[in-house]
Amino acid sequence: MDINYLESLPPEIIFDILLRLPVRDILRFCQISKRLRPFCNEYDLWATKAIRDLNITRNTFDNNINDNPITKYMNLLNYNIYSAAGEGNLAKVSYLLSLGPTNINSVLCNAAFAGRLDVVKFLLQHGAGADVDDLNDALIAASEGRDLDTVRYLVNHGATDIDEALRAASYSGTNEIIDYLSSISVGEAGLE
Repeated sequence: MDINYLESLPPEIIFDILLRLPVRDILRFCQISKRLRPFCNEYDLWATKAIRDLNITRNTFDNNINDNPITKYMNLLNYNIYSAAGEGNLAKVSYLLSLGPTNINSVLCNAAFAGRLDVVKFLLQHGAGADVDDLNDALIAASEGRDLDTVRYLVNHGATDIDEALRAASYSGTNEIIDYLSSISVGEAGLE
């Protein structure tokens, strides 16, 4: 969209267009346009966007503890993605990730802990676990969460911290995960 054209529109039309954009695009427009910048801090824009995007009430938005409306929106977005991952709601995770930036690796860990392998696979395909530390965190979470299929998948895709995962599985008392992790050596992890 041409920024000059957008700037020439009446405020109510700009407001409506901004509501339909992903967060990163709104923030980008506001960085490059002095005319659009005031919209970025407009409480009603972010409240209305949260109601539309996140299916929440105005009261939920208003009661979020942060005063900055962008931070309120982002907190609620992150909470919803994290919850959807733990519930295994792949469609919702996909939709919410399209709305704006999030800590995708904490979402990965929650999905791994909950044993939501389909969500784990999706998140890995969309940039989660880009480094081995993130994969290892997810492996430890899956080991604590008692899901052998997720543990196997993460080991097969590069997670290598078998010792910590074994400690987590021992703590949660999951014998099948303990047996599996004990049967592999660190050198074999991530090679299947």
